[in-house]
Amino acid sequence: MLVMENPSVESRLASAGMYVRAHLDERLTLEGIAGVAAFSPFHFHRIFRLAFGENLNAYIVRHRMQRAAHELRHGNAPIIEIALRCGYDSPSAFGRAFARAFEMSPSAFRSARTALPLVPAASLPAANDIPEPRIETYQPREALALHHSGPYDELDPVMLRLYRVALQRGFLPGAEVFGVSSGSPDLDEHETLRFAGCLTLVPGADVAGARADGLRDATVPGGRYAVFRHRGPYQRITHGYDVLFAAWVLGGRIELRDAPFVTTYLSDPARVAANALECDLAIPVR
Repeated sequence: MLVMENPSVESRLASAGMYVRAHLDERLTLEGIAGVAAFSPFHFHRIFRLAFGENLNAYIVRHRMQRAAHELRHGNAPIIEIALRCGYDSPSAFGRAFARAFEMSPSAFRSARTALPLVPAASLPAANDIPEPRIETYQPREALALHHSGPYDELDPVMLRLYRVALQRGFLPGAEVFGVSSGSPDLDEHETLRFAGCLTLVPGADVAGARADGLRDATVPGGRYAVFRHRGPYQRITHGYDVLFAAWVLGGRIELRDAPFVTTYLSDPARVAANALECDLAIPVR
């Protein structure tokens, strides 16, 4: 179904925020927090960042530091006890985190008269005026893939290499070009960000040569997707997905499914001006 039932996305995210603030002294996990909000962990990092204006880890650290600052200013507990109540196993780790937040040590802060920092209220982004998506059921497709693990802002060399191999090995024109994305650009552990640039198999293409160039056998996943047409530089694709999430996922208009995004590249960046490039951004839905 496309339209989500109650409770609203906003109330579910508010529950996640309240859960974090009530359990700052515990080990907080992505799976646990996503479960409170009744979201799968698969896309939760992006959903959380768009709703709260910062990624999940930054939100947790900021509220732990807010609690620590309050206790340092208004209580007499030893710093090690405050560290433990804020979810830190050692005073040194707590001290480093506190210094990053306030540019002074916990003991210096306790002695100073610095005003307590305020925690800004979370806000949901407004929905954008975006056309209705096409709802399509993709069939799985056999492909050759060039894999990337790391920050998404390093994808340009990956896609340029993929297009170069595609042209040299006879995949273009004819092959479909896809990007399959797992993970979220909000995570701190960049090795968990996974991307595969894929070429579908076409008659006459030099598959063996492409494999020698580093491409590997892969399957472009199938399933039900909400598909939006994106026009403009391919470097804006991540931003495009953010806009769609804000308008359609946070707006409660589509329900996500545990599957990667699939970006279909419709233009060759070597032959089409950046502002005229087109691709389809496909969000997996139930």
